[in-house]
Amino acid sequence: MRTPRSTLGVAGTSTLVIGMFSGALGPLLPQLATRLAVPVEAVGSMFTALFVGALTTQFTGGWLNERVGLRNMVLIGTGLLTLGMVGITVSLILPLLLASAFLIGLGQGAIDISTNVMVTAVFPKEKVVSAVNLLHFAFGAGAVLAPVIASAAMAQWGSPMPALYLAALIGLGSLLLGSRLLLNPSAVPQARDHQGENVLYRAPALWLLALLMFLYVGGEMGVGGWTTVYLTRTSSLAASSIALVVSGYWLSLTVGRLVGAVLGTRFSSGALLMLSVLGSGLGALIILFGGGSVGWTVLGTLLVGVSYGPIFPTAVVMATELFRFAPSRAVSVVISLSSLGGMVLPPLQGVLLERASPFASVGLVAVGSIGMLAMLLAVRRGASLRAGDTSTAEGK
Repeated sequence: MRTPRSTLGVAGTSTLVIGMFSGALGPLLPQLATRLAVPVEAVGSMFTALFVGALTTQFTGGWLNERVGLRNMVLIGTGLLTLGMVGITVSLILPLLLASAFLIGLGQGAIDISTNVMVTAVFPKEKVVSAVNLLHFAFGAGAVLAPVIASAAMAQWGSPMPALYLAALIGLGSLLLGSRLLLNPSAVPQARDHQGENVLYRAPALWLLALLMFLYVGGEMGVGGWTTVYLTRTSSLAASSIALVVSGYWLSLTVGRLVGAVLGTRFSSGALLMLSVLGSGLGALIILFGGGSVGWTVLGTLLVGVSYGPIFPTAVVMATELFRFAPSRAVSVVISLSSLGGMVLPPLQGVLLERASPFASVGLVAVGSIGMLAMLLAVRRGASLRAGDTSTAEGK
Protein backbone atom coordinates (compact mmCIF):
# COMPACT_ATOMS: atom_id res chain seq x y z
CA MET A 1 0.00 0.00 0.00
CA ARG A 2 1.37 3.39 -1.01
CA THR A 3 1.44 5.79 1.93
CA PRO A 4 3.64 8.69 3.08
CA ARG A 5 5.41 6.28 5.44
CA SER A 6 6.07 3.71 2.71
CA THR A 7 7.34 6.52 0.49
CA LEU A 8 9.69 7.72 3.23
CA GLY A 9 10.83 4.13 3.76
CA VAL A 10 11.78 3.63 0.11
CA ALA A 11 13.32 7.09 -0.21
CA GLY A 12 15.26 6.48 3.00
CA THR A 13 16.50 3.11 1.72
CA SER A 14 17.86 4.71 -1.45
CA THR A 15 19.50 7.41 0.67
CA LEU A 16 20.93 4.71 2.96
CA VAL A 17 22.59 3.15 -0.09
CA ILE A 18 24.22 6.48 -1.00
CA GLY A 19 25.58 6.69 2.54
CA MET A 20 26.85 3.12 2.40
CA PHE A 21 28.70 3.75 -0.83
CA SER A 22 30.22 6.95 0.58
CA GLY A 23 31.34 5.15 3.73
CA ALA A 24 32.74 2.14 1.84
CA LEU A 25 34.65 4.11 -0.78
CA GLY A 26 37.66 4.93 1.40
CA PRO A 27 38.38 1.30 2.38
CA LEU A 28 37.80 0.23 -1.26
CA LEU A 29 40.33 2.55 -2.92
CA PRO A 30 43.52 0.53 -2.18
CA GLN A 31 41.94 -2.72 -3.39
CA LEU A 32 40.63 -1.09 -6.56
CA ALA A 33 44.09 0.30 -7.28
CA THR A 34 45.63 -3.16 -6.83
CA ARG A 35 43.01 -4.84 -9.01
CA LEU A 36 43.44 -2.33 -11.83
CA ALA A 37 47.24 -2.18 -11.39
CA VAL A 38 47.22 1.63 -11.24
CA PRO A 39 48.38 4.14 -8.61
CA VAL A 40 45.92 5.03 -5.85
CA GLU A 41 45.81 8.63 -7.09
CA ALA A 42 44.50 7.37 -10.44
CA VAL A 43 41.66 5.59 -8.66
CA GLY A 44 41.14 8.81 -6.70
CA SER A 45 39.87 10.38 -9.93
CA MET A 46 36.64 8.56 -9.07
CA PHE A 47 35.86 11.51 -6.81
CA THR A 48 35.91 13.86 -9.80
CA ALA A 49 33.65 11.52 -11.78
CA LEU A 50 31.25 11.28 -8.85
CA PHE A 51 31.16 15.05 -8.40
CA VAL A 52 30.57 15.75 -12.10
CA GLY A 53 27.78 13.17 -12.27
CA ALA A 54 26.07 14.42 -9.10
CA LEU A 55 26.30 18.07 -10.11
CA THR A 56 24.82 17.23 -13.53
CA THR A 57 21.58 15.87 -12.07
CA GLN A 58 21.53 18.36 -9.19
CA PHE A 59 21.58 21.30 -11.59
CA THR A 60 18.95 19.77 -13.87
CA GLY A 61 16.95 17.95 -11.19
CA GLY A 62 14.22 20.56 -10.83
CA TRP A 63 13.56 20.64 -14.56
CA LEU A 64 13.67 16.83 -14.79
CA ASN A 65 11.28 16.35 -11.87
CA GLU A 66 8.71 18.58 -13.56
CA ARG A 67 8.87 16.61 -16.79
CA VAL A 68 9.57 13.02 -15.71
CA GLY A 69 7.85 13.05 -12.31
CA LEU A 70 9.20 12.60 -8.80
CA ARG A 71 8.45 8.90 -8.52
CA ASN A 72 10.11 8.10 -11.84
CA MET A 73 13.16 10.19 -10.98
CA VAL A 74 13.62 8.34 -7.67
CA LEU A 75 13.43 5.02 -9.53
CA ILE A 76 15.79 6.18 -12.27
CA GLY A 77 18.25 7.55 -9.73
CA THR A 78 18.18 4.34 -7.69
CA GLY A 79 18.68 2.29 -10.84
CA LEU A 80 21.69 4.37 -11.93
CA LEU A 81 23.16 4.19 -8.43
CA THR A 82 22.81 0.41 -8.27
CA LEU A 83 24.10 -0.11 -11.82
CA GLY A 84 27.13 2.04 -11.05
CA MET A 85 27.98 0.04 -7.92
CA VAL A 86 27.70 -3.23 -9.85
CA GLY A 87 29.98 -1.69 -12.47
CA ILE A 88 32.62 -0.96 -9.83
CA THR A 89 32.55 -4.55 -8.55
CA VAL A 90 33.36 -5.89 -12.04
CA SER A 91 35.67 -3.12 -13.30
CA LEU A 92 39.05 -4.31 -14.52
CA ILE A 93 40.04 -1.15 -16.39
CA LEU A 94 40.11 2.46 -15.22
CA PRO A 95 37.69 3.90 -17.85
CA LEU A 96 34.97 1.44 -16.78
CA LEU A 97 35.59 2.29 -13.14
CA LEU A 98 35.27 6.03 -13.83
CA ALA A 99 32.15 5.50 -15.97
CA SER A 100 30.61 3.53 -13.10
CA ALA A 101 31.47 6.31 -10.65
CA PHE A 102 29.86 8.84 -13.00
CA LEU A 103 26.66 6.74 -13.05
CA ILE A 104 26.67 6.64 -9.26
CA GLY A 105 27.02 10.43 -9.21
CA LEU A 106 24.11 10.82 -11.62
CA GLY A 107 21.98 8.55 -9.44
CA GLN A 108 22.98 10.33 -6.25
CA GLY A 109 22.09 13.74 -7.66
CA ALA A 110 18.73 12.53 -8.90
CA ILE A 111 17.91 10.90 -5.57
CA ASP A 112 19.05 13.97 -3.61
CA ILE A 113 16.64 16.28 -5.39
CA SER A 114 13.69 13.96 -5.93
CA THR A 115 13.46 12.30 -2.52
CA ASN A 116 13.65 15.61 -0.65
CA VAL A 117 10.88 17.18 -2.73
CA MET A 118 8.78 13.99 -2.66
CA VAL A 119 8.88 13.70 1.14
CA THR A 120 7.93 17.36 1.58
CA ALA A 121 5.07 16.83 -0.88
CA VAL A 122 3.48 13.76 0.72
CA PHE A 123 3.74 14.60 4.43
CA PRO A 124 1.51 17.12 6.23
CA LYS A 125 3.17 20.43 7.07
CA GLU A 126 3.60 19.73 10.78
CA LYS A 127 5.53 16.50 10.05
CA VAL A 128 7.68 17.59 7.11
CA VAL A 129 10.74 18.78 9.06
CA SER A 130 10.80 15.57 11.07
CA ALA A 131 10.34 13.36 7.97
CA VAL A 132 13.11 15.05 5.96
CA ASN A 133 15.52 14.82 8.91
CA LEU A 134 14.76 11.09 9.08
CA LEU A 135 15.48 10.85 5.36
CA HIS A 136 18.93 12.35 5.90
CA PHE A 137 19.50 10.28 9.02
CA ALA A 138 19.40 7.29 6.68
CA PHE A 139 22.42 8.64 4.79
CA GLY A 140 24.38 9.06 8.01
CA ALA A 141 23.43 5.57 9.16
CA GLY A 142 24.72 4.13 5.90
CA ALA A 143 27.97 6.10 6.11
CA VAL A 144 28.56 4.82 9.66
CA LEU A 145 27.51 1.23 8.89
CA ALA A 146 29.53 0.63 5.72
CA PRO A 147 33.04 1.04 7.21
CA VAL A 148 32.09 -1.37 10.00
CA ILE A 149 30.98 -3.95 7.41
CA ALA A 150 34.09 -3.29 5.33
CA SER A 151 36.32 -3.81 8.37
CA ALA A 152 34.59 -7.07 9.28
CA ALA A 153 34.83 -8.26 5.68
CA MET A 154 38.55 -7.44 5.61
CA ALA A 155 39.09 -9.48 8.75
CA GLN A 156 37.06 -12.42 7.43
CA TRP A 157 37.85 -12.48 3.69
CA GLY A 158 40.67 -10.01 3.21
CA SER A 159 38.51 -7.66 1.11
CA PRO A 160 36.14 -4.77 1.88
CA MET A 161 34.17 -5.46 -1.32
CA PRO A 162 31.26 -7.26 0.47
CA ALA A 163 30.21 -3.87 1.83
CA LEU A 164 29.62 -2.74 -1.76
CA TYR A 165 27.88 -6.02 -2.65
CA LEU A 166 25.45 -5.45 0.21
CA ALA A 167 24.87 -1.81 -0.78
CA ALA A 168 24.09 -2.86 -4.38
CA LEU A 169 21.72 -5.57 -3.13
CA ILE A 170 19.87 -3.06 -0.94
CA GLY A 171 19.75 -0.68 -3.90
CA LEU A 172 18.13 -3.37 -6.03
CA GLY A 173 15.61 -4.04 -3.26
CA SER A 174 14.81 -0.33 -3.02
CA LEU A 175 14.26 -0.20 -6.77
CA LEU A 176 11.85 -3.15 -6.70
CA LEU A 177 9.97 -1.87 -3.64
CA GLY A 178 9.82 1.63 -5.08
CA SER A 179 7.74 0.52 -8.02
CA ARG A 180 5.11 -0.74 -5.56
CA LEU A 181 5.34 1.55 -2.53
CA LEU A 182 6.26 5.04 -3.76
CA LEU A 183 3.53 7.62 -3.92
CA ASN A 184 3.53 9.74 -7.07
CA PRO A 185 2.64 13.32 -6.11
CA SER A 186 0.81 14.54 -9.19
CA ALA A 187 0.12 18.04 -7.97
CA VAL A 188 3.72 19.21 -7.41
CA PRO A 189 3.78 22.82 -8.64
CA GLN A 190 5.79 23.53 -11.76
CA ALA A 191 7.48 26.76 -12.84
CA ARG A 192 7.20 26.19 -16.56
CA ASP A 193 6.54 29.75 -17.67
CA HIS A 194 9.19 32.48 -17.82
CA GLN A 195 7.37 34.64 -15.30
CA GLY A 196 7.45 31.87 -12.68
CA GLU A 197 11.11 31.18 -13.37
CA ASN A 198 11.96 34.89 -13.07
CA VAL A 199 10.19 35.12 -9.70
CA LEU A 200 12.12 32.12 -8.44
CA TYR A 201 15.59 32.91 -9.72
CA ARG A 202 15.40 36.60 -8.80
CA ALA A 203 14.29 35.90 -5.23
CA PRO A 204 17.04 36.96 -2.76
CA ALA A 205 15.84 34.33 -0.27
CA LEU A 206 16.66 31.52 -2.70
CA TRP A 207 20.27 32.62 -3.11
CA LEU A 208 20.67 33.39 0.58
CA LEU A 209 19.55 29.86 1.42
CA ALA A 210 21.83 28.50 -1.29
CA LEU A 211 24.79 30.42 0.16
CA LEU A 212 23.91 29.13 3.62
CA MET A 213 24.12 25.60 2.23
CA PHE A 214 27.37 26.46 0.42
CA LEU A 215 28.88 27.42 3.78
CA TYR A 216 27.35 24.46 5.60
CA VAL A 217 28.57 21.67 3.31
CA GLY A 218 31.98 23.31 3.04
CA GLY A 219 32.18 23.37 6.84
CA GLU A 220 30.86 19.84 7.26
CA MET A 221 33.36 18.33 4.87
CA GLY A 222 36.15 20.56 6.11
CA VAL A 223 35.73 19.50 9.74
CA GLY A 224 35.49 15.86 8.73
CA GLY A 225 38.49 16.11 6.41
CA TRP A 226 40.91 18.23 8.42
CA THR A 227 40.26 17.31 12.07
CA THR A 228 42.85 14.53 11.86
CA VAL A 229 45.57 16.95 10.73
CA TYR A 230 44.42 19.61 13.22
CA LEU A 231 44.70 17.23 16.18
CA THR A 232 48.02 15.88 14.91
CA ARG A 233 49.42 19.41 14.85
CA THR A 234 47.94 20.65 18.14
CA SER A 235 47.95 17.57 20.40
CA SER A 236 49.94 14.49 21.30
CA LEU A 237 47.04 12.10 20.72
CA ALA A 238 47.85 8.78 19.08
CA ALA A 239 46.59 8.23 15.53
CA SER A 240 44.09 5.63 16.74
CA SER A 241 42.60 8.10 19.24
CA ILE A 242 42.39 10.81 16.59
CA ALA A 243 40.52 8.39 14.33
CA LEU A 244 38.00 7.84 17.12
CA VAL A 245 37.44 11.60 17.37
CA VAL A 246 36.76 11.83 13.62
CA SER A 247 34.40 8.84 13.81
CA GLY A 248 32.70 10.52 16.75
CA TYR A 249 32.19 13.64 14.65
CA TRP A 250 30.38 11.75 11.88
CA LEU A 251 28.40 9.74 14.40
CA SER A 252 27.34 12.92 16.23
CA LEU A 253 26.26 14.45 12.93
CA THR A 254 24.10 11.39 12.28
CA VAL A 255 22.65 11.61 15.80
CA GLY A 256 21.98 15.30 15.13
CA ARG A 257 19.70 14.34 12.26
CA LEU A 258 17.80 11.98 14.52
CA VAL A 259 17.50 14.81 17.05
CA GLY A 260 16.27 17.01 14.20
CA ALA A 261 13.61 14.43 13.41
CA VAL A 262 12.40 14.56 17.02
CA LEU A 263 12.52 18.35 17.33
CA GLY A 264 11.00 18.80 13.87
CA THR A 265 7.55 18.11 15.27
CA ARG A 266 8.01 20.82 17.92
CA PHE A 267 9.90 23.57 16.10
CA SER A 268 9.38 25.33 12.79
CA SER A 269 12.04 24.88 10.12
CA GLY A 270 13.32 28.41 10.80
CA ALA A 271 13.59 27.87 14.55
CA LEU A 272 15.34 24.49 14.23
CA LEU A 273 17.74 25.91 11.65
CA MET A 274 18.54 28.84 13.93
CA LEU A 275 19.24 26.51 16.86
CA SER A 276 21.49 24.35 14.71
CA VAL A 277 23.49 27.25 13.27
CA LEU A 278 24.03 28.77 16.72
CA GLY A 279 25.15 25.41 18.08
CA SER A 280 27.66 24.92 15.25
CA GLY A 281 29.09 28.39 15.85
CA LEU A 282 29.45 27.72 19.57
CA GLY A 283 31.19 24.42 18.86
CA ALA A 284 33.65 26.06 16.46
CA LEU A 285 34.43 28.79 19.00
CA ILE A 286 35.04 26.16 21.70
CA ILE A 287 37.62 24.48 19.44
CA LEU A 288 39.19 27.81 18.50
CA PHE A 289 39.53 29.21 22.00
CA GLY A 290 40.39 25.80 23.44
CA GLY A 291 43.86 26.46 22.09
CA GLY A 292 44.63 22.85 21.18
CA SER A 293 43.29 21.34 24.42
CA VAL A 294 42.19 17.79 23.64
CA GLY A 295 39.15 17.99 25.92
CA TRP A 296 37.88 21.26 24.49
CA THR A 297 38.62 20.14 20.92
CA VAL A 298 36.67 16.91 21.35
CA LEU A 299 33.76 18.72 23.01
CA GLY A 300 33.65 21.40 20.31
CA THR A 301 33.95 18.87 17.49
CA LEU A 302 31.06 16.77 18.81
CA LEU A 303 28.93 19.89 19.32
CA VAL A 304 29.67 21.01 15.77
CA GLY A 305 28.67 17.55 14.52
CA VAL A 306 25.37 17.26 16.36
CA SER A 307 24.50 20.87 15.44
CA TYR A 308 25.39 20.37 11.79
CA GLY A 309 23.09 17.32 11.61
CA PRO A 310 19.73 19.05 11.07
CA ILE A 311 21.00 21.92 8.88
CA PHE A 312 20.91 20.31 5.43
CA PRO A 313 17.47 18.66 5.65
CA THR A 314 15.89 21.60 7.46
CA ALA A 315 17.21 24.15 4.94
CA VAL A 316 15.76 22.00 2.15
CA VAL A 317 12.37 22.08 3.88
CA MET A 318 12.61 25.86 4.23
CA ALA A 319 13.30 26.17 0.49
CA THR A 320 10.17 24.18 -0.36
CA GLU A 321 8.12 26.26 2.10
CA LEU A 322 9.28 29.57 0.66
CA PHE A 323 8.88 28.53 -2.97
CA ARG A 324 5.81 26.35 -3.06
CA PHE A 325 5.16 27.26 -6.70
CA ALA A 326 8.44 25.61 -7.81
CA PRO A 327 9.86 23.43 -5.02
CA SER A 328 11.90 21.13 -7.30
CA ARG A 329 13.77 23.99 -8.91
CA ALA A 330 14.35 25.71 -5.58
CA VAL A 331 15.80 22.53 -4.06
CA SER A 332 17.89 22.01 -7.20
CA VAL A 333 19.55 25.41 -6.77
CA VAL A 334 20.10 24.98 -3.03
CA ILE A 335 21.63 21.51 -3.29
CA SER A 336 23.79 22.45 -6.29
CA LEU A 337 25.35 25.34 -4.38
CA SER A 338 25.91 23.06 -1.41
CA SER A 339 27.97 20.73 -3.61
CA LEU A 340 30.08 23.65 -4.80
CA GLY A 341 30.72 24.55 -1.16
CA GLY A 342 32.07 21.07 -0.58
CA MET A 343 34.40 21.52 -3.53
CA VAL A 344 35.68 25.03 -2.67
CA LEU A 345 35.90 25.49 1.11
CA PRO A 346 37.71 22.33 2.35
CA PRO A 347 40.74 23.03 0.10
CA LEU A 348 40.76 26.62 1.39
CA GLN A 349 40.72 25.31 4.95
CA GLY A 350 43.69 23.12 4.09
CA VAL A 351 45.61 26.11 2.72
CA LEU A 352 44.95 28.04 5.94
CA LEU A 353 46.06 25.09 8.04
CA GLU A 354 49.31 24.67 6.12
CA ARG A 355 50.25 28.30 5.42
CA ALA A 356 48.75 30.19 8.37
CA SER A 357 48.05 28.01 11.42
CA PRO A 358 45.78 25.16 12.56
CA PHE A 359 43.74 27.73 14.48
CA ALA A 360 43.14 29.77 11.31
CA SER A 361 41.55 26.70 9.73
CA VAL A 362 39.14 26.37 12.67
CA GLY A 363 38.50 30.10 12.43
CA LEU A 364 37.18 29.53 8.91
CA VAL A 365 34.58 27.11 10.34
CA ALA A 366 33.53 29.72 12.91
CA VAL A 367 33.31 32.42 10.23
CA GLY A 368 31.20 30.03 8.16
CA SER A 369 28.74 29.65 11.05
CA ILE A 370 28.55 33.43 11.45
CA GLY A 371 27.87 33.68 7.72
CA MET A 372 25.11 31.06 7.96
CA LEU A 373 23.56 33.01 10.81
CA ALA A 374 23.60 36.22 8.77
CA MET A 375 22.01 34.45 5.77
CA LEU A 376 19.32 32.89 7.93
CA LEU A 377 18.45 36.16 9.66
CA ALA A 378 18.13 37.85 6.27
CA VAL A 379 15.88 35.07 4.94
CA ARG A 380 13.65 35.15 8.02
CA ARG A 381 13.45 38.95 7.96
CA GLY A 382 12.45 38.88 4.30
CA ALA A 383 9.80 36.24 5.01
CA SER A 384 8.43 38.33 7.91
CA LEU A 385 8.26 41.44 5.75
CA ARG A 386 6.36 39.57 3.04
CA ALA A 387 3.96 38.17 5.64
CA GLY A 388 3.44 41.67 7.01
CA ASP A 389 2.72 43.05 3.56
CA THR A 390 0.20 40.29 2.96
CA SER A 391 -1.55 40.96 6.27
CA THR A 392 -1.72 44.67 5.53
CA ALA A 393 -3.11 44.04 2.09
CA GLU A 394 -5.73 41.68 3.45
CA GLY A 395 -6.68 44.21 6.13
CA LYS A 396 -7.32 46.82 3.48
